[in-house]
Amino acid sequence: MTEFRLNDTIVFLKQNEEPLLGSISFKKPASPHSIITIKGIGKTVHVPLNQIKLALFKLSSQVWGMIWKNKMYFELDKSEFNYLNETTSKIASHELKTNSIPLERR
Repeated sequence: MTEFRLNDTIVFLKQNEEPLLGSISFKKPASPHSIITIKGIGKTVHVPLNQIKLALFKLSSQVWGMIWKNKMYFELDKSEFNYLNETTSKIASHELKTNSIPLERR
């Protein structure tokens, strides 16, 4: 098992209205009950993956990623990218930094 980390993420949990800002990490391969560590400023939270309503992160300067319903998705559409960039900048009070992660092909 290897650890997977995404920095500068916005995480919406099922039990919280306010999003958490910070990094998330988990062991690969992940299942709905895998424990996810969310590290924010002055706060660390451990929750099962199935408690994440939505997690948003910037994969590159042109690709957004999200975790939704226990799966990872990637958004390549230019108009959606701009919308996500504007919306997350308002939530996080800054433009999210990119994560360079290797993608596995299936």
